[in-house]
Amino acid sequence: MPTRIGERQFKRKPTDRKLRESVLETIPEAKLLIELQKAEVRLDTTVNRKRLDLQDVVGRSMRRNKTLRIFISSSVTGQPWQTGNTMQTDFDFGDMSPPVQSLPEWMLRIEGRLVDEGSDHHRLFSSMFTSIIIELHREGDSNNADPAELGLPEPPAGVPPVDAGPKPEIVEWHEPPPHSTEQRIDFDGIDIRRGGETPVKAKIILQLKEYPAKFKLSPALADVLGVDEESKPGAVVALWQYIRFHKLQDIDEKRNIKCDPALKKLFNRDQLSFPQLVELLGPHLTPRDPIVLEYMIEPQTDKENRDVAYDVPLQVDDPLRSDLITMLDSWHQDNIALSKQDEQLVQDVQQLNLLAMQREFYQKLADNPQKLLDDWVATQARDLKAIYSHRQFSEEAVRHSSFYKDDVLNSSIHLFLNSR
Repeated sequence: MPTRIGERQFKRKPTDRKLRESVLETIPEAKLLIELQKAEVRLDTTVNRKRLDLQDVVGRSMRRNKTLRIFISSSVTGQPWQTGNTMQTDFDFGDMSPPVQSLPEWMLRIEGRLVDEGSDHHRLFSSMFTSIIIELHREGDSNNADPAELGLPEPPAGVPPVDAGPKPEIVEWHEPPPHSTEQRIDFDGIDIRRGGETPVKAKIILQLKEYPAKFKLSPALADVLGVDEESKPGAVVALWQYIRFHKLQDIDEKRNIKCDPALKKLFNRDQLSFPQLVELLGPHLTPRDPIVLEYMIEPQTDKENRDVAYDVPLQVDDPLRSDLITMLDSWHQDNIALSKQDEQLVQDVQQLNLLAMQREFYQKLADNPQKLLDDWVATQARDLKAIYSHRQFSEEAVRHSSFYKDDVLNSSIHLFLNSR
């Protein structure tokens, strides 16, 4: 049948891996392939079960309690107390060029690392945060002072406060969004270099990276759950356990929940349905406060102890989790190569079966040519009847399943598919 223009041709891949009986009789070693196929089925079952177990482990919250030690230090160059900038009393008229002096500068450095972390699983400093913001308040910035101290009147209710002066300089870094095309570049520390010789107050705001994200609970919700911070799924599960422990489900309709005094105070209603829990919990969850550190940069003094360290408790992913994810990814890549080899194996089996059919044909032709030709003519006549009308067959024979298992019908189907 001619193919219409625009029609797509779909090539079906062979999937039959079963060898013909004649192949097994002719080649006894072919039985080893059947044994290998049975072993492959057992191995695939075991491997898939282990893969599902690993996916289940990766899906769980594999977190460890760690301590992040943050180091903040500063250094200065070209300051008056370093260059010895005093009045010169000796006059030398031999060189009239002005002396070269370096400008006063200071540098703030922020870095951190996990305590008791091995070198094999070293995490970069920025990989543990979603944002890092440094506010630099120079001495004399009026916005650092109270408006009352500056003689400014208090603003009335609903009116924003009067701008007291220049804003602080802000240096910030934010993690790229999850689906952003921007490449993420992590680092182990931040260096900020500025010019000046006046004191600067640095306010460092660090937002921890957590998954799932934890929230601050409202006082009413904290009293019910007994914790101050929790993730949204964790809060839903804890509240459901509270409901089941106090038997607050309706006897007839399990989806309805009767509120006890604590839940009435929390949700301000007498009854609610379980699907409403997530929506009602929203107003009681607020983002956690970031980590705020303050550091004073004093370029005009020669202080020996400019380094400070802070220990911040946090939860980080178990290093084993990243190894499992890498293993599952490589598993998928290996499956692609195995699929190609499996397709080649199926094609080889099909080719072997085809050669076996040809051998059977020539063997019958050599043993009894007349019977082979008579059978072939009968087969062609039967195929002709099937092409022109199905009424030529006995309806009683067609009703039985044995009619569809006949070798003649299989040969006709094979010829029909090859002619497509």
